[in-house]
Amino acid sequence: MSYFNESQLEQSIIALLKEQGYEYMKGEDIVRNLDEVVLRGDLAEYLHNRYKNDGITDQEVEAAIRVIMQQTGGSLYDENKHTIHLLMDGFSLKREDPAKQNLYIYPIAFDEANQKHNIFKVVNQYAVEEYGRIRCDMVVFVNALPLVVIELKSPSREETDEEDAYT
Repeated sequence: MSYFNESQLEQSIIALLKEQGYEYMKGEDIVRNLDEVVLRGDLAEYLHNRYKNDGITDQEVEAAIRVIMQQTGGSLYDENKHTIHLLMDGFSLKREDPAKQNLYIYPIAFDEANQKHNIFKVVNQYAVEEYGRIRCDMVVFVNALPLVVIELKSPSREETDEEDAYT
């Protein structure tokens, strides 16, 4: 009897997401510092495209990225709460030109008129180093921000549970 293994499950999920318009990349093909989980290039691309009509500058894009990636120094709960607030409510960005009004930045475009600017990506075997190296089976990114982590285990191995994740 042939079993559906973890690799086949991973490829099936990737195929489903690609059908929905997600770009697929292998984690090993992404050039970045392993201690950064955000895909800076995608975030910059989103901000440039989303705020092009507002005349956003390269320096303002970098300032927005710093705000989005800034850690508060609090607990994991506080960091997550801060991040959710930024994602849902956005933030005001001071413009380089003092004559221009502040630009309100939304890291994800939820409004229908601007959703076309969102960048959807699924990455498999995505490695991250913080307190040691972990490799996530799959990560779903929206505008370079890792919103969903999927840790797969073989559906044919009944003895596998959450204790086997990240090993």
